[in-house]
Amino acid sequence: MTQASDSSPKVPVIGTVFGAGEGVAIGGVAYVLFENPVFAAGVGVMAALGGALFIPYILSVNALQEGEITADALPGGRMVHTGALGAALSSAAIIGLAAMFIIESAAVPLAVAFGYAAVSFLALRFVLPDADSLADGDVDVDVTVS
Repeated sequence: MTQASDSSPKVPVIGTVFGAGEGVAIGGVAYVLFENPVFAAGVGVMAALGGALFIPYILSVNALQEGEITADALPGGRMVHTGALGAALSSAAIIGLAAMFIIESAAVPLAVAFGYAAVSFLALRFVLPDADSLADGDVDVDVTVS
C-alpha cells in the first residue's frame, strides 16, 4: 500500500496538467468556432478549473476503492465539494459552447454557463460520494464500460 504522503503531491499536479489541457482544447475550439477571444478565454478557464478540480477527486476515489490509500489521507467532505465544483465547471463550459450557437454574444452564453455551474454544483455536492462513505462501504462506484 502506498503512503498518503507519497501520493498526495502527485494528484494535484496531474489534475492541473489535465485541467490545463482541457481548458486549452475547449478554449481553442471556442475560438475557432466563434472567433471571440473573450468567450474562448471564459470557457477555456472554466474548463481548465473544472478539470483541475475534478480529476483529483476521481483519482482519490479510485485510489480509495483500490485500497492504495485510506480515508484518513483524504480531506473528507471537502473532497466532495471540489469534485462537484470541478464536474459542474467542466460541463458548464460545454453548455456555454452550446449557448453560443443560439446567442452569439460573449456575455449571455457565459452567464448561462455560470448559472448552469451553480445549479449543477448544488445537486452534485449531495450526489457524489465522500471519502467516509466510500471507506465504510456504503457506496460502490463502478465506472467500467462493458
